[in-house]
Amino acid sequence: MQPNLLLKEFNQTDSDAVTLELGRTLSLPLLPERDNQMSLTTNALWYHALWLTNEWTQGTSAYHTYIEPLKVQIQTTFWLPSLDYCSSWITSSGKADPQIFAYPIIACTLRSRLLTTAMQKKIVQVVKEHLWTPLGIRSLAPFEATYQGYPSQSAAIARDLFFNGAQKPWLSQFFYAAWAAHPTIFGESVRENSEHRKVSECDP
Repeated sequence: MQPNLLLKEFNQTDSDAVTLELGRTLSLPLLPERDNQMSLTTNALWYHALWLTNEWTQGTSAYHTYIEPLKVQIQTTFWLPSLDYCSSWITSSGKADPQIFAYPIIACTLRSRLLTTAMQKKIVQVVKEHLWTPLGIRSLAPFEATYQGYPSQSAAIARDLFFNGAQKPWLSQFFYAAWAAHPTIFGESVRENSEHRKVSECDP
């Protein structure tokens, strides 16, 4: 199997099964796929699975030579230099969806480090600025044309929640984990903030 085919050769049944199993391990709901679109989350979890297999076999797995080329391919396929952000889906026409979704934050927390440090920091910044709320992370940025912020009155409410900007509390764990990995992104580090709060609490 050639590395440039890894993204496409697995059939949907196998892909869903692996994504679901990894999702359970990460406490991650199974994300629905859009029709004929390729998901960053699914590809990130596939890469993570191959990386883990390689780690467990100490570099002797059949996928050993595919890890780095696949990593580069996913980065170049999903990263949008014009937006300085990561696309969440590749459309059926082969183009990256330029809308600002929250789901790239999941890839930032994988131990396999699919994305570069610079990419991770930018994603954390964008999520904090446009998607973070006290009640959860919005699935879609409010300035996008398809943003609703709540379930639409349709039969596919469950799917709508993933795409229309509704707040997703379960995404918060990934955001905070990614932020903790890069604690100085917003100036003060997490530790400095914590110490500052302790001092303030002691003030009369």
